[in-house]
Amino acid sequence: MSDALLAVEGVGVRLGGATVLRDFGAEVFVVDLVSISFLREFAVLLTAIVLAGRTASAFTAQIGAVPPFSDTRRTNPSRGG
Repeated sequence: MSDALLAVEGVGVRLGGATVLRDFGAEVFVVDLVSISFLREFAVLLTAIVLAGRTASAFTAQIGAVPPFSDTRRTNPSRGG
């Protein structure tokens, strides 16, 4: 599914860029235009994925660092807390 979306987006960027670059006689730069636009677009996406992973792992580490039964002693007074 994502490959199809990437292909459609690449075709759109190529067609839009080719018509503008044709006016200046620079159609050979269409490949550069598409590659740079993809890199600029996916750099933000990859950064967001990495930061989300780091945040999730930090939350997981905090949950794992909680001593066993620390919350149950506070909520259940019959356990001797």
